[in-house]
Amino acid sequence: MQDIGGLRAIVESVTKVRELEKVYLESNFRHQLATPHKDYIQHPKSDGYRGIHLVYKYRSELAPAYDGLNLELQLRTRLQHAWATAVETMGTFLGQALKSGQGEGQWKAFFEVSSAAIALLEKCPPILDTKDFLRARHSGGSPKPSQSSACWRSCVGFPSPPTAFKGKKDRVPIIW
Repeated sequence: MQDIGGLRAIVESVTKVRELEKVYLESNFRHQLATPHKDYIQHPKSDGYRGIHLVYKYRSELAPAYDGLNLELQLRTRLQHAWATAVETMGTFLGQALKSGQGEGQWKAFFEVSSAAIALLEKCPPILDTKDFLRARHSGGSPKPSQSSACWRSCVGFPSPPTAFKGKKDRVPIIW
């Protein structure tokens, strides 16, 4: 067992996330920060995940048997949390490990682009590949050919949308 537990704080804005992050980083906990904190808001994961992760080594005089185990704090905005929850929910629904970067390319592209849209709303950096795409789409244009990738080809027109219940004869298309 490596973790004693995990906590997640969901707040209204990136400003509130940053305020809470500062409180934790400057606090006088008995627990010590185990690793440098991970700022996935400023540096999102390649799949679009964003949030702050703080991992502490637990210390307690009342329960020394648990000393040294990890306690992870995750700080997210409501939009970041909704996105992460959607990734987990759809991964379960589709039987695909989307949270681990596996699954149908179109679903992964959908979540990359939706994460970038949230990043733009929150005035945060999106994952690099989606920035120019979203700006072009927002301004009514199309991405330049040099910006094309599998993500854009699958997102621009959704030539063959992902389907739920894959492999069953009652395939239900997902409406975009």
